[in-house]
Amino acid sequence: MRIYMYSFKTALAICCLLLSAGIAKAQKGITFQNISFDEAQSKAAKSGKIILVDVTRKMPNDYNLRAEKEVFTIDSIASYINANCIAITMNMDTEEGKAFSPNLHMLMYPAYVFYNERGAQLEYTNAGTILKNPAVMMQKARLSKKNAEIKKANLRSIAFKKDKWADLLALAKKEGKLIFLDAQTEWCRPCRMMERDVFTLDTVADFYNANYINASIDMEKGEGPALNKKYKVTSYPTYLFINGDGEVVHTAGGYTDPAPFIAIGKEALKKGNITEKSQTNISFGAGDWNSQLQRAAKEDKLIFVDCYAVWCGPCKTMDKEVFTQADVAGYFNKSFVNVKLDMEKGEGITIKNKYNVKAYPTFLFINSKGEEVHRLVGSSPAADFLAKAKEASDPAKQLATLNKRYTAGERDVVFLKGYIDALSDAYLSGQAADISKSYLQSLPKAQLLTKESWVMIQKHITNPTDPILAYVLKNKEQLAANLADTSTLDALQKHYSNSIGMLYHSEGEFSAKTEAAILKQIKAAKLPKAKELSLQTKLMGAGKREDWKSFVAVIDEVVKNNYAFVNMPTTAVVTSFSNTLLKQTGKQYTEKVIGWTDQILPQLKNKLDISKVYDLRASVYTEAGDTVIAAAEKKRSDDLVEEWRKESKGTGAMMMVPMKLK
Repeated sequence: MRIYMYSFKTALAICCLLLSAGIAKAQKGITFQNISFDEAQSKAAKSGKIILVDVTRKMPNDYNLRAEKEVFTIDSIASYINANCIAITMNMDTEEGKAFSPNLHMLMYPAYVFYNERGAQLEYTNAGTILKNPAVMMQKARLSKKNAEIKKANLRSIAFKKDKWADLLALAKKEGKLIFLDAQTEWCRPCRMMERDVFTLDTVADFYNANYINASIDMEKGEGPALNKKYKVTSYPTYLFINGDGEVVHTAGGYTDPAPFIAIGKEALKKGNITEKSQTNISFGAGDWNSQLQRAAKEDKLIFVDCYAVWCGPCKTMDKEVFTQADVAGYFNKSFVNVKLDMEKGEGITIKNKYNVKAYPTFLFINSKGEEVHRLVGSSPAADFLAKAKEASDPAKQLATLNKRYTAGERDVVFLKGYIDALSDAYLSGQAADISKSYLQSLPKAQLLTKESWVMIQKHITNPTDPILAYVLKNKEQLAANLADTSTLDALQKHYSNSIGMLYHSEGEFSAKTEAAILKQIKAAKLPKAKELSLQTKLMGAGKREDWKSFVAVIDEVVKNNYAFVNMPTTAVVTSFSNTLLKQTGKQYTEKVIGWTDQILPQLKNKLDISKVYDLRASVYTEAGDTVIAAAEKKRSDDLVEEWRKESKGTGAMMMVPMKLK
């Protein structure tokens, strides 16, 4: 036992001496810092250095110990790495090591791996290699530094879509493009190298983003196995170029340098009989949110975030008609770090909650600290969107700056107008309305009848019982005279009708007292369409209070006398509010609804209007349990819609408004 203890103490003393010697050598050689990989990335971003990670185990092997002693202490190697790298050690036997493992991309360790400040793997080597030829360590370090600079200059990457395969095929068919399918697996190192070294180059990204619908699918997960079987993929990476019918027009594979990889894409276009397009689109970068913040700090730019949802029509319109405009794309690619996030998936959910995104599309402008400085909501024509983006770039016009000025007490009229417009653009209608109302209340009453005030009232005074609106109604003739516009009275009635509708759709109550007040105001104003406005008020008030007997009585009167509301024709009144009635009361009023449709159908000529009535009838018969008649009415509705589409030839305009969250 004493011999054992003696041997243990001797061994411990020897280990301590060796450790001390090792520390002394390390101090003369490469300096390793006791920090995490995240901290190393942060330091690298600030210093312009790259990162060297000694990926090891708890007990280093003989090769690693020799490399530390024989290679890391060479002056030229140590000097270069200390000057250009943040060096750290990563013990893969720890929890931190396990968390770090995805950064290896299936690389075997122990190894010496270089990364850039965003965590992208650059070059690597191992102890055995550098012991045979120490110059390899210097070569890898220099090459890593060079590649890191290339990555800094290349800001774009191939934008891979995450949609389901059937949706990608439909999109390819609709846009007349091929799908570029990167068939890869998690364990495939050449796949990761393509991700790291080729897909992230501007020339590659610009070509593929302009010409293809891009998808990168793991052949062992999700839809991957089915696609793997369908297209008989036998090695990775395999590059498939597929048309909208799901037919392969060209294939290639393996790690491929940038120029040949672009050449593969050009060959696929020829085989698919598709003309090559140049890049005219906002280039949205890849990477997680933290990497985007780091990039924004490095490049001294704001982050532009396109917050979208796959079901959002205006989002798709912006993608197709605005982001593809050369002047828009040029300005955004030069001025912002551009990020595109689906608010219902992955990191998008976090961003949606953090920045309180409530409608789509929402466009956020975020600084490198993660602070929102400006916001736009809703689609708009390219020229308007570009002008608003330039305002977002101007610190003096950013919403964050305007908020501070207002909080500090600034109330200059020009400033207030600009501030209200900025709030409206950000879809902060409540704040815009409050400030508008405060401003309008400060004016002499006669000034409420000017063109300037009328524009603000139309935008922001939407409560039908508001005293400001009541004053304008009472003095409608003077307003029309001041504006010298014969359409003013129509505009006033439409605005009042919209205000009643907004009260109906709001979360607030539509009490009998409120209804009486509105009816009294309509009567006192002696409006030309007082009857229509009164019926609308009664119908919406009854619906809001779930007084279905009164609700039905109003629709009876509308149908009997063929009344229309100011902003709704008779057909729309019957179809829209009958659907509400069915949802709330079930079968109780089905016969009544069918009777209404019988009365209005003979008066209709427009096929789209007629189709809506038959669609309503299909809903009624479905509710009543008569599925045969329901199917027949639904078919008739669908046939009419198709006839209308052919006759109209798609000339209908789309309303460009933000879509609220589902």
